[in-house]
Amino acid sequence: MTRVTVEVTFKNFEKVLTTPDTVQCLVKPPGVAALVPYVYPTMVMSNPSLGLYRLELLLDRPGTWRGRWITSGNIQVEKSWVIAVDDRDPF
Repeated sequence: MTRVTVEVTFKNFEKVLTTPDTVQCLVKPPGVAALVPYVYPTMVMSNPSLGLYRLELLLDRPGTWRGRWITSGNIQVEKSWVIAVDDRDPF
């Protein structure tokens, strides 16, 4: 099992950091058909500064983990991420 932090920043059209009205991250673990939604605020998602969001995940299975940040309101953005977990990792 591996703990990771997935970070994202949101900026408006003027390239200024901004906080969207709503933020969620949809996560698809490997081998699982359903998406797991995380909606801010939760115990595993934080907003430590203007425009910055962090999601703490426990990657408990090997394979490709996929996610997508989705916002709404004053800024509407979708940003995707991918993390590959190798079960042969000796650490």
